[in-house]
Amino acid sequence: MGIEPTYLNEKYGYIIPSGEEETSKVKIFKEKITAEIAELYIAQGGLGTVVCLYIS
Repeated sequence: MGIEPTYLNEKYGYIIPSGEEETSKVKIFKEKITAEIAELYIAQGGLGTVVCLYIS
């Protein structure tokens, strides 16, 4: 679903999944957020994104 971040980066987007499965619906997706919000998202299990691919 995403890449587990190893450091904060304000240039990428972050995903908060709705579940803990390997594939899950996205609860929140935000791009280019502040460092403070990135820290909060990572603490909540957020994943970093480089490329998003949506399949319907």
